[in-house]
Amino acid sequence: MLFKTVLDKTIDFVYPHKCPICNTIILNSTDYICKNCRSQIYFNQPPYCKLCGVHLSNTKQLCKTCAELLSTENYKFWYDKTVSYFIYKDTLRKILHIIKYKNDLKLTKYIGNKFAKMVKNDKSISKIDYVTPVPLYFKKKLRRGFDQTEIFSKMISKETKIKLIPDLIYRKKNTIPQSELSRTKRAQNVKNAFAISKRYNIKYSNILLIDDIFTTGATVNECARLLKQNGANYILVVTLARG
Repeated sequence: MLFKTVLDKTIDFVYPHKCPICNTIILNSTDYICKNCRSQIYFNQPPYCKLCGVHLSNTKQLCKTCAELLSTENYKFWYDKTVSYFIYKDTLRKILHIIKYKNDLKLTKYIGNKFAKMVKNDKSISKIDYVTPVPLYFKKKLRRGFDQTEIFSKMISKETKIKLIPDLIYRKKNTIPQSELSRTKRAQNVKNAFAISKRYNIKYSNILLIDDIFTTGATVNECARLLKQNGANYILVVTLARG
């Protein structure tokens, strides 16, 4: 044990760990990112809008945008509730960028562990039967080597003891990045992009749908539509961040 401790300290001295966000050397720390970068991860403080997870400055259940969408005849919310734990800015924005474009699996698991613990302590999951991710297109997954949302879902399943169905939803076609599009075009972009596996019976089930970022909700709404049309009773959308 003593030898291992000395060896670890020697390795840390010769090959010091650097924060993946800012490249600062981290000494005598068990954390994967530095203290300064950790201080720039911001919680999405309640109360939230029930449908999009944005922070509300009042006690109403819905924000102005969702209330207006709900009153229109040509838009339907297929999911029942959204919770997003962090704000998509500063360190968290950099984390997700590094995960997606630099394929950092360690960083994925680091933030996934924090995500899973937040979900475990959320009373919203009390009646959930299954957890499933919003899937990445298979070619993107092959290029990256992993699907971060699938990893998040596995970690959440392990932490909460909720049964995981990793392949309940699959992406039939590739789509252009949602970040480049307006709200209307985002919905059009993901329309019919997904399908439901017929291997599972989800009739009357309450499902926890996991994604990394919630912006307009177009992607999760399309997935929720398929889940509801295949018999799901309740869809709780939980994302790491609110864009």
